[in-house]
Amino acid sequence: MSLDGAAAGRKAIILFYNSFFGSYPDWASFPCSSEYRFTNNRELLGNADAVVFHLPQWNEIGTVPKRRGQIWVAWSMESRGHTPVRNDPAIMRFFDVQMTFERSADVWCSYLPKREEWEAAVSKPIPLKTGTAEAVMFQSAPSDLSGRNAYAAEFMKYMSVNSFGNFLRNKHLSVEDRGFSTKMDVVSKYKFSISFENTIENDYVTEKFFQPLLCGSVPIYMGAPNIDEFSPGDHCYIDVRKFSGPKALAAYLTDLARDEAEYSRYFEWRRKPLRPSFLRLLEDGETEAFCRLGQLVAQRIRRDGPA
Repeated sequence: MSLDGAAAGRKAIILFYNSFFGSYPDWASFPCSSEYRFTNNRELLGNADAVVFHLPQWNEIGTVPKRRGQIWVAWSMESRGHTPVRNDPAIMRFFDVQMTFERSADVWCSYLPKREEWEAAVSKPIPLKTGTAEAVMFQSAPSDLSGRNAYAAEFMKYMSVNSFGNFLRNKHLSVEDRGFSTKMDVVSKYKFSISFENTIENDYVTEKFFQPLLCGSVPIYMGAPNIDEFSPGDHCYIDVRKFSGPKALAAYLTDLARDEAEYSRYFEWRRKPLRPSFLRLLEDGETEAFCRLGQLVAQRIRRDGPA
């Protein structure tokens, strides 16, 4: 089957060439699953209209034949620092579409929760802070291009932190670990949440920032220099860049934890409309990313026609 069929209206074939850390996206759950043919069957490589390569695990780019007119997609939710292939022009020249966390990507893939999650979260009261420390941390991965590991270790010398992840663990869950829901419930009980990204890059804003905001804790953030562009409202997080170091940050947080009126200001954003710029981000990410990829592939096929 050739691009003639795609141009005539058949379902575009989108092939996932390699896995996403051992598994493939659940395309059966995509709202557009009936509009495009998603597959991981490499036997369809020659017929695929688009081929998606998960770059963090890709090391055989030169061995895959690219059919003329075929659209190759560079897919990565990891930072450039952890995906060095993205900085190699000799490799990236093979790709026609960028599908990443960067706002400039052809298809933007974000860690941003959906609008209904934000609306549900802000409608609820702030949970009581019953944690046995002022701050909480969930970090298991040792990866560190941001300097977060040393910063966290130094910070914990000056302020009490309950760390539940594998990194600097000093606390264990007292309930059954049900994954996301358990983490959110635990974080909600702490005034502050250590939200340190593994890399400092523009637009690289992960769940570490969004989850505390949703469940009613204040993120202590280290990461994307343009983090304010991803904030749902004013004065909703604490930026480590504003402090000379971990000791100064701990001193500020200690005082803030004792001042309920000042601390409550970090939740005033929840009683106001979400920022218009934030609403635009939610709108841009509302449609499943791979459905947006399908739309892009179909548009290019209609535009360019058979190769």
